[in-house]
Amino acid sequence: MNESKEVRHDRENPYAAKLIARKRLNKFGSNKSVFRLTFDIGELEYICGDTLAVYPKNEGSEVDPILNILQLPKDSRIEIRNNSYLIRDALIEKFCITHLTKRFLDAFARKLTDQDRSVFAEIFRGEKENQYSLLELLTRFLAVKINSDELCRLLKKMPPRLYSIASSKNAQGRYLDLIVGAVSYKNFLGNMRQGVASTYLTSRMQIGDFADVYVASSAFRLPSNVSTDIIMVGPGTGLAPFMGFLHEREYLKNFVRDVGHNWLFFGDQHRKFDFLEEDELTRLQRVGVLNILDLAFSRDQEYKIYVQDRMLEKGEELWQWLCNGAYFYVCGDAGRMAIDVKNMLKNIAIRIGGLEEEEANNWLDNLKKTGRYQEDVY
Repeated sequence: MNESKEVRHDRENPYAAKLIARKRLNKFGSNKSVFRLTFDIGELEYICGDTLAVYPKNEGSEVDPILNILQLPKDSRIEIRNNSYLIRDALIEKFCITHLTKRFLDAFARKLTDQDRSVFAEIFRGEKENQYSLLELLTRFLAVKINSDELCRLLKKMPPRLYSIASSKNAQGRYLDLIVGAVSYKNFLGNMRQGVASTYLTSRMQIGDFADVYVASSAFRLPSNVSTDIIMVGPGTGLAPFMGFLHEREYLKNFVRDVGHNWLFFGDQHRKFDFLEEDELTRLQRVGVLNILDLAFSRDQEYKIYVQDRMLEKGEELWQWLCNGAYFYVCGDAGRMAIDVKNMLKNIAIRIGGLEEEEANNWLDNLKKTGRYQEDVY
């Protein structure tokens, strides 16, 4: 009797996860559009703290003009790893057309006239590289022709996007949550651009559609000892993994009496519009899972208040938790927020803990080495 082999889903063999629900988390009037998405992931396994890798799709409305400019019939086919695809489908699903590589740009420049090459060098090079799309480039230099095989050989393969999982496998079974903010901005040409993955997930996917996904393991983990207290700092969509942590600990409370205390620092712009998952966090407080919730809404007063400011306000209690063995977690923006939070923690160690600067640095280093200070930043 042959035993069935478990199918492994990874970067090369993703799983088709069905979108079963999508809910806007901030209210109309907010400057942001943030959604909770729920997928049916079947038997995919994950641990709280893991990330879900999602393969997005390009918009057909951006692909069709490219095919028109290059005079490539939509029903023409190309070969990718011994599989045949319609050129339109390939450009939607398999290739990155919003950010171009140096390899592509170099090949494109060789097709230009001397005059156009000078214009190209002035507009599309230097610090502005990677900030424009294939459609913008082709629209500016209409005379350039690229055949389908060359186009697909030079374009970068569509990379997966990683999102912190906002649910607990133990608590929610086959249903997995993400918290995703739609990204939009103006590029250096003055054109509005939208994040390919974020708009795919938050608006272009329809309920019942399938997305290609796989679970990417992470070192961002709850303490192995369930009685250990945890402190979580997650402004904005950085809240995501901590929803999973809290639901996991709620699940554990059904089996283990001595589950550690949980403290969350959450912040955003306006409480009225941007208090993500307010109802669920309130419920978790009510049932005794979320023991402390500190909020920082930066634009609700004349001077801005951030999560690190709330940390300082609660510095003595925060220091006591850490002295008693609590784990400290940060999720969100790596460029500024995570740095500010780490600096504030060091400041608390000096001002409240009485450490010298070098001692505070060593203390932080030791927290990291022992897994008691963990970051999930991007």
